[in-house]
Amino acid sequence: MEEKELKNEEVTEETKPVTEENNEEIEVINQKEEEPVLDEKDGLPIDFLNVIEESRQELYQAYKKQNVIKIIVSLLGIGVLIFAFIGVPNIIKGEEYNTLRISLMVVMAAISLLIMFTYSFVVRRSMNKKLRTYFDTLYETLNKYHFDGELELLEGGAKKTLEKIQFDEAYLYKNVIQVNSRNVCDVKYHGLNFLVADAGAKINNGKSMQTIFVGKFFIAPANYNDEQIIVYLKGDKRSIPPTNIDDIKLVFDDEKMSVYSNNENWNKVVNAKFKQALFQIKPDNTLIDVAVSIRDGKVFVCLGYDDDLMIIPLEKPFNPTPNKEYKEDLLKTVKFIELLNK
Repeated sequence: MEEKELKNEEVTEETKPVTEENNEEIEVINQKEEEPVLDEKDGLPIDFLNVIEESRQELYQAYKKQNVIKIIVSLLGIGVLIFAFIGVPNIIKGEEYNTLRISLMVVMAAISLLIMFTYSFVVRRSMNKKLRTYFDTLYETLNKYHFDGELELLEGGAKKTLEKIQFDEAYLYKNVIQVNSRNVCDVKYHGLNFLVADAGAKINNGKSMQTIFVGKFFIAPANYNDEQIIVYLKGDKRSIPPTNIDDIKLVFDDEKMSVYSNNENWNKVVNAKFKQALFQIKPDNTLIDVAVSIRDGKVFVCLGYDDDLMIIPLEKPFNPTPNKEYKEDLLKTVKFIELLNK
């Protein structure tokens, strides 16, 4: 963002004498200049964006540099291998030199392969370390942005992960065989503690692994201990509805929402206040769909998000817009969860 310079030449002692009124105007201008500068488009603090971008650029430049060096080392290694198997036999000829020739070829090939594999291993370790630093910086910065005001971050970060059983406990998707996660955060809101994490779940469809959910996963307490209730806010063609519904009745369905439950009094829970709070969370281009499971004194919420929020950028600059949208969804989700604890 370009800083706007004040045109001091337009306000001089000759053209505008200093009065109490002018002093008040100057004080207001100075106060405005001292306020934190925000990104005009996305409303995110510039210092947050700068921290993330500096970390991303550092990783990306290291990545490009290492790739160039890796190509050079690989080409040199291949050149040595070619020389070992083509050049050496043409230079060292004669049956009396067979042993020497073969030994030299083997030694040169072994050294070449050793150098290439050793360099690859060292580079991989170095880049993994830089990648972890970038992840730590990214999530530490985003957590400061997401969890402010009424939301208090108790514990969390890029290294903390979910247990698969925590995701399975929601009983939203069946046959899940793998759950990947990062940035598991324990958060407090108005005395209510909840967990939220970046999560992805996969199933085996018989031919390959299929991703069935990617997004933000919430676990929180709820004042409900009856039969499970699943509520699904429908999205577009990208969405994947809950699949663990074989033994549960479809009790409500329209173009916007589906409700599954074997509880005959499900509508006493999914009432007008429930729907009003839930409908504040609206699927759009970034938020694909919303799945809620209420069972055994807990509520589980799956906010399915598109790649523009969930994929960590490397080659392209960080886009703050999806995180601004998620911050709004986060607060709406927590207020919905709070309703289930009243």
